[in-house]
Formats: sequence, C-alpha cells, structure tokens
Amino acid sequence: MLDDFYTAVKTVSRATDDLTEESKAIVLIRIAIEESAREVGVASALQIISKLMTSTLGILAENEDETFENPLDDFNVDSLTPN
Repeated sequence: MLDDFYTAVKTVSRATDDLTEESKAIVLIRIAIEESAREVGVASALQIISKLMTSTLGILAENEDETFENPLDDFNVDSLTPN
C-alpha cells in the first residue's frame, strides 16, 4: 500500500511540469506536515521528517546500515501524542 501511494504521488509530481522541482518539494513537504500533524501533532510530524532526513544523510554518506526500506522501524508511532 505504501509503495502504491509513493508511486501515485511520484506519477503526479512528474506529470506536473509547470512547477520547478523545488516548488514541488515545498508542496510535498507542506502536505506531509499538515496531514500527519492532523493525526500525531506538529512536533511528532516534524520528528518523523527529521528521522527521514537523518536516514537520507546516512545514505548519502554511504552508511550501509541506512536505507529507505522501513526507515521508521524503530520509530514508535503509537507513542506519539497530538499537541
């Protein structure tokens, strides 16, 4: 299901050629914050984004332990509380 959603969003993004890639990133990040904040609160939404950023930096640094596969495995979403 997550892969299908990822593919759908990527398809829409690539089909939208009247925006720069930077503008698309801003929109996608804004939507991610807004939508996840509805469920877990802004601070927790930003914590999730921070974890993804940390994973990305690890991949760029060629850390073999970092991957985009299940980057939130050690992240307990059930412990998050909306603010």
